[in-house]
Amino acid sequence: LEILRQMAAALVDLYLEQRALGEPSAAKPNADRKLASLLQSGSASAIMARLYELFRARDTSDRHQLWCAVVASLPHLNRMRLLVFVQVLHGLCAPREEAVLCPTPEQAGLASVVADAVLASGLPQLPYETPEQVDDIVGSPFLAEDDCIALRSLLVR
Repeated sequence: LEILRQMAAALVDLYLEQRALGEPSAAKPNADRKLASLLQSGSASAIMARLYELFRARDTSDRHQLWCAVVASLPHLNRMRLLVFVQVLHGLCAPREEAVLCPTPEQAGLASVVADAVLASGLPQLPYETPEQVDDIVGSPFLAEDDCIALRSLLVR
């Protein structure tokens, strides 16, 4: 019986993943297509690199495209892809050793934009793997207290 439940859950995840990949409307027209694609199939480090690339761009529309890609993509990701995304969010929210006393404005700004996009995406929950991820995300010095509280309510094991 347990094997059947696991198979059914795997089939549902596969169906949802295929549906998300096949829906061009899943990405808003002003969402960054490369970031949306990386969220669906890229590594955590590739997603992080693209986030920083968009955030560092001089054109503020790139930051808006970043935000739109996260908002539009998250609801279509399966559990595995959401776990990869939480690795990225954790990397953004956890202060680096050298940044504990003096956080970089870039890391703080990007963490804030991504957290805002997560909250705007309408996700009912966000899975995590380790308690350290939750502690670092909800205790992040880069996020507003209200955002930390809202993210805590989304994070589930």
